[in-house]
Amino acid sequence: MDKIKTILKNLECDLVERGDYYHVKAKYRGGDNPTAIRVYKNSGVWKDFVSGTQYLPFRALVSKILNTKDKNIIDKYCENLESNDASIDLSLDSYRKNIEINKIFDDSILDNLYKEYDFYLKRNISKKTLELYKGGVGKKNNFKNFFVFPIYNQFGKIHGFSGRNLRYNKDNKKSIKWMHTKDVVNFIYPAFLSDIFLKSIIEKRSVRLVESIGDSLALSENNIFNQAVCFTTYINSKLLCYLASLNLEKIIISFNNDCNSKVNSGLVKSIVNLVKASEIIPIEKIYIQLPTDGDFGDMQERREDFFNFKNTDNLGIENKKYILSLLRDKEIIRQSHLKTEEVKETISKIKYQINDPFITK
Repeated sequence: MDKIKTILKNLECDLVERGDYYHVKAKYRGGDNPTAIRVYKNSGVWKDFVSGTQYLPFRALVSKILNTKDKNIIDKYCENLESNDASIDLSLDSYRKNIEINKIFDDSILDNLYKEYDFYLKRNISKKTLELYKGGVGKKNNFKNFFVFPIYNQFGKIHGFSGRNLRYNKDNKKSIKWMHTKDVVNFIYPAFLSDIFLKSIIEKRSVRLVESIGDSLALSENNIFNQAVCFTTYINSKLLCYLASLNLEKIIISFNNDCNSKVNSGLVKSIVNLVKASEIIPIEKIYIQLPTDGDFGDMQERREDFFNFKNTDNLGIENKKYILSLLRDKEIIRQSHLKTEEVKETISKIKYQINDPFITK
């Protein structure tokens, strides 16, 4: 057992392992959210995502849990973490070494984008919506001939970019449709692009998860602002933790509906993400509702009605029965590569929910 884990166990913390970090409850403030705190295994550096603290050294967490600043008491727990131990670095500098710090860009960088909207105007996205997203066509470097979208953090600063290749050719295997800056795993988008998004998520107490900004544009065009972009078919841990901290009632997975393909990848990935997300978020809060055919961008281009996606009241027990049928589909589960134990556990959770008389239908 590694040293960080041993100390947390000695402090009677309930740990959940997540790759290169642990999830821990914020017991020092009476918190019961199992994903509130992230503690990195290689450094002990931690952050309380619910309270919104900065990243702090491990000793600061020990101090908070013990409710003391007495160095001698803290040392009793951290005595095996010697300052000369090459495997552990307790200083805040270790955060800078082991966790990538996002680069911040001044808004003036957007002056390098052409406000040329033809690509999306032809896809029935209005100029008003495009201006909300503050994007434009790249003039040079890696994003040349891409429609570039700035990504804002919670402080209203640009900390990354995502771009749609205007010359994308699906028949060319080397052609890239979307390109992102490398910190894409830290994106929580478009929550901080404009107040309208986060406000809508909080007011409606629900969020719709989609694959790309193209989906996001189509939803916004139809006044559906309670949304979040995954930038892939995987819900990254930072986004998942952030959504968990909002205590929402509904998290709706709306990945692409590849119903005309041999394998409906969007549906399979939706099941995978539902199973993984249910380890952090209660299963009764997670739903699956795919676009009618393709993605939301395709729906908007066909000028389809988005009414069923605006009104989420219809997502109840029937949706859970639908999810159960997917989890029992042997071919879908084979394609998902999920473990049998994971699937069985998720089925049990949903069956319990459906049979619970206190669940609203």
